[in-house]
Amino acid sequence: MKQKELQKIFTQKMNANQRRAVFCGFFRMAAEGYRDIKEVDAENVRRFVNGKSVNFSDNSRILLYLEIVAVRLDLIKWVNLSDNLNIYIDTLNNLLINIDYKNAAGSFLEDMIIEIKVAKETNSFKEKIEYVSDFQENLLSLEIMELLEDCYYNRDLLIDLNNKAVQASKKI
Repeated sequence: MKQKELQKIFTQKMNANQRRAVFCGFFRMAAEGYRDIKEVDAENVRRFVNGKSVNFSDNSRILLYLEIVAVRLDLIKWVNLSDNLNIYIDTLNNLLINIDYKNAAGSFLEDMIIEIKVAKETNSFKEKIEYVSDFQENLLSLEIMELLEDCYYNRDLLIDLNNKAVQASKKI
């Protein structure tokens, strides 16, 4: 995919929160030294997803990572305000119960799963929206894909479970 076509996906198909989740993921990977991503790479990703001109010619692996994120965007079904949020959360929580994530204990993956459990327990609609929004935006993370593989799961498992929960939330 050409760089301009790829940038259009980020600037035209993604909302500001989704773009923020993408570049924050790169900053988190830079902070952890993950995949040899440096802070300058994360800064370039931030500029790129926000429509600024960036020359990635010397770092085509970053473009490859961004292409993977763009493909994942098309795989994810997003919760709408017209969907039943409680059914989404209950369904997702039930689907997540069977995931053995011991290999990812204390990781970002574990945090995502815990957030859905917390969302189930809260009575605040606003907090539920925040937890669900965070969960869905984090599905774009490359780190989550790798953590799932570390736990011997398909890298798109959480997207699949999310999509089942979204489907259930629409059946009302």
